[in-house]
Amino acid sequence: MSDSGIITGRFSVSKLEEGQRLDKYLTNVLGFLSRQKLQKALRHGTVKVNDKPVKKSYKLKANDIVEVEIPVIRESRPDLVPEDIPIEVVYEDPYLVVINKPPGLVVHPAPGNWSGTLVNALLHRYGNLEVGDSERPGIVHRLDKDTSGLMVVALTEKSLIGLATQLAQRSVKRRYKALVWGTPHPPKGTINAPIGRDPKHRERFTVIPSGKEAITRYEVLETINKHWSLVECRLETGRTHQIRVHMRHIGHPIFGDPVYGGTKIKSVPLRKQGEVKEVLNALGRQALHAYLLSFQHPITGRHMSFEIPLYQDIQEAMNKLKTLFV
Repeated sequence: MSDSGIITGRFSVSKLEEGQRLDKYLTNVLGFLSRQKLQKALRHGTVKVNDKPVKKSYKLKANDIVEVEIPVIRESRPDLVPEDIPIEVVYEDPYLVVINKPPGLVVHPAPGNWSGTLVNALLHRYGNLEVGDSERPGIVHRLDKDTSGLMVVALTEKSLIGLATQLAQRSVKRRYKALVWGTPHPPKGTINAPIGRDPKHRERFTVIPSGKEAITRYEVLETINKHWSLVECRLETGRTHQIRVHMRHIGHPIFGDPVYGGTKIKSVPLRKQGEVKEVLNALGRQALHAYLLSFQHPITGRHMSFEIPLYQDIQEAMNKLKTLFV
């Protein structure tokens, strides 16, 4: 975006994105904008496909070139203030920063919760950070509050567009480690199951035929006393709560996940259930950690790859579980 408040971007449609409506495609590519703001901007902006104006219902074809020029009106948020919240920086340059988000930290403010977030910490460290949506400046992708690990944040508009494009075209690699109940069979596979809001519990998500495409690849890395496993999960899509929903869907919820069945003590001998409950209480969150992130630097073009160890609380939970049946 330039100083005049214009988002400009030029995107090439991949084979995987063929057949999508233009408005849905732009929602994915410009996902750093709230949906309401994006729809408002689209009504007043200029969007062309292959140098020609088209309707928002246009069905995209592979190799189409989508060009956007969208004015964005920044809304001041006097209650969105910088806060001196410690954040672990893994890498930074003038264009982007990679952080190791701790569990318990919300990524961006929302109505009724304008403080104590990663965005407040970023404003303290980097100043005004007028990049993208005024409510979530610099945020390209998110992690759940109680999921730890690697995130990339844009410090300039050009890097924001570049990173968002890579996410939309699925060229960003994101790998997670999750401690789950039981051992998935087969030990390596793909979960391809659409995700949408749970019609019975609107605060949750579930596998549902009318949901959005969601693909997770998994591989068992280690088993613990036949009751738990450390699993690597690779995201092909980025739906809300995707790994948590998919692991529950195949019968192996993430250990400690209070929303998707991960706090229910299953198949553990009665004499050990009290000790398992103590481990769950000590952990206090879902055992999910984003340990690997790789992408092409949106400015220099250099391949960037980052990998960090399991967060300490998950490692401690695993160590305790390993000793229960010794």
